[in-house]
Amino acid sequence: MKFLPPFLIAVLASSLLSACGTYSQRLSSQQLEYRQVRVTNLRGELVADWVAEGSVKRTDRGYRMRAVQRTSGPPLMTVTRYPYGRKVEVTGANIVVTPAGKPYWLFAMDGR
Repeated sequence: MKFLPPFLIAVLASSLLSACGTYSQRLSSQQLEYRQVRVTNLRGELVADWVAEGSVKRTDRGYRMRAVQRTSGPPLMTVTRYPYGRKVEVTGANIVVTPAGKPYWLFAMDGR
């Protein structure tokens, strides 16, 4: 049975430790950008408003993002919150992406 060379062990250990650092940075919401994604129908009526944490990426069908909040359109408007984020792909007739601030309820969860 052969043992792994010390260099290979050091490389594996450093890669594991750097992954932990990256994960903890991702959880820090101070550095994240927020975007509002508004979806309307062909007549311009609201279908849904999304608040995305991080980047919003265009796909062939719509936009992919990590949502933290969704407000559904009329007649019964409801607000759904996703404290840990939820990966979604949004499609619709008209989609507008604009910069937004961090929702207040997320500040309250952070205790700041």
